[in-house]
Amino acid sequence: MGGNVQDIGEEPGRANAVDSALLAVMWGALFGTLHAIAVCQAEEIDLGELARQWTALAPVVDGLVADLINRTNAGRLPATTRRSRRSPRTTAHSSISWS
Repeated sequence: MGGNVQDIGEEPGRANAVDSALLAVMWGALFGTLHAIAVCQAEEIDLGELARQWTALAPVVDGLVADLINRTNAGRLPATTRRSRRSPRTTAHSSISWS
């Protein structure tokens, strides 16, 4: 990953699964960025301003992503601790409860 090769074990398919998960995060961020660019252009906001604001916000987003992964891993999100009664079409963020 980015020149930082790491051993993740010998289980068949594990590397593909991790690659797929990381690519999902990457593409989500890239498509989110395209959306942010479109909003700024529609509102005639200089993209340099977006870049400056992102530089300030990026560490916060990185921390939130890490926290979400850690909370999920610890079973501290409702979706991982009990079966949801909501429709599968319900947005993922609506079932998140921060503890």
